Amino acid sequence: MNSAFKKVFLTSFSRYVSTAISFLVIVMIARLLGPEGKGIYNTIQVYAGAAGMLATLSVSRTIFRHSQKAEDQIESVVGSFIIIFIALSFIIPSSVLALYLAEPVIFENLDVSLLIPLVIIAVLFVAEDYSNYIVTYANRLEAYNSAMVIFALVLICVTSVGFMAGWGIWAPVTGFIFGKLAHLFRNIREIRKVCHSLLFKLEHVKIRLKEGLKLHITIIGTVMMNHMNILFMNLYLTVAEVGLYQLAFQLINIFLVVTRAANLHFLGRSRTESPETFWERQNKYIWQIAGLMLIGGSIAWFLAPVFIPLIFGDEFSGSSRIFQILLLTLPGMVFSDLLTSQWFSRGYFWSFSLTRIVLGLISCGLNYALIPHYGMDGLLIGNIAVYALLFLLNFGFQIFLNRNKN
Repeated sequence: MNSAFKKVFLTSFSRYVSTAISFLVIVMIARLLGPEGKGIYNTIQVYAGAAGMLATLSVSRTIFRHSQKAEDQIESVVGSFIIIFIALSFIIPSSVLALYLAEPVIFENLDVSLLIPLVIIAVLFVAEDYSNYIVTYANRLEAYNSAMVIFALVLICVTSVGFMAGWGIWAPVTGFIFGKLAHLFRNIREIRKVCHSLLFKLEHVKIRLKEGLKLHITIIGTVMMNHMNILFMNLYLTVAEVGLYQLAFQLINIFLVVTRAANLHFLGRSRTESPETFWERQNKYIWQIAGLMLIGGSIAWFLAPVFIPLIFGDEFSGSSRIFQILLLTLPGMVFSDLLTSQWFSRGYFWSFSLTRIVLGLISCGLNYALIPHYGMDGLLIGNIAVYALLFLLNFGFQIFLNRNKN
């Protein structure tokens, strides 16, 4: 088997095992908590994910440069990340508290007690993000693969115990936290094998932060594209509708397991091989993977109306139509994942960031204009428009790379 496809296959397989187990948890939540309970659970995940993504400062994405500079050696990378994470561990809780006091309407659908796990998940998101990128940077994808499976196993075990004990919404929330901790500990164990000493230099931290801020506009744009719609939904739609949409969106993300596995492999190669050298092979992989996604999406479109109500219950039959429409966003998502490594490794940080912030602003504008008047249909129209633009952008970038191979 081709080595690149072998690594992509193994990572994809581990992701699918993890996704399959997590899928069982989604079924449990849907069956036991209904659309409203699922809506609350997903709101916690989305808010915590948004807070965590913003808090990462994108420093983890700066390590994938074809470089041998001192600040890019793993001892310095780990040391810098530890310093930044300690500071963020204090900043995140205070920021969430300040937001809650200033704009309580944002958290209107959440019980105040649920803000505690929300903050914990956000902090763990940062730690996991940093450790994932270090493990990938060290070309230890097998550890990353096992960490994903461990997360899913802990998630389903703790959630199952919680539901049997009558914890309600706290069952999956607690399971999610313990799963993230298990994932993090697995990564740390692997990092200790490749990083035998730590280098703490403030000048390296400053370099990392400076480079990260160039990319952080990207994260802000991503949050506006993928997370702000939940905020608008919480303001204008019901919690049950949030649950229906999030179920469909999670099913769409199952398709992206392969593309994100491929992206991890491409990012790992950027440390040892220049992007120009690797591009010809990567371009071929992109079209092969995109073809698989097209076939899979077509099959899913026909099966969705039958299997979604059958698996999750009749209460979620409305997710079938949402899922079918969201399939139109797949080309944009797929090409975005598969070309990210080329944007990063070639140093197009500002260009990449600018495109994401523009798309994020367009997404927020469409959500603001359409959701209050057209509800769920307005949200879906906005999604299709934004991801169509994302596809055209990356397709144009692909043409650019083919014309400028050297």
